[in-house]
Amino acid sequence: MENRMERNPEQDARRPRTLILPPAPYAAAMLGGWWLDHQLLAMPLDLG
Repeated sequence: MENRMERNPEQDARRPRTLILPPAPYAAAMLGGWWLDHQLLAMPLDLG
């Protein structure tokens, strides 16, 4: 019986690697969205 805890390099080469970003880009995107939302709400866009 084969030990499943051993790593096989052939199987690792075929398996796609999943990358997870650190939380900083997500926090920056949320802060940027909040700032942009408040800037657009502060500007009246009455063109008529």
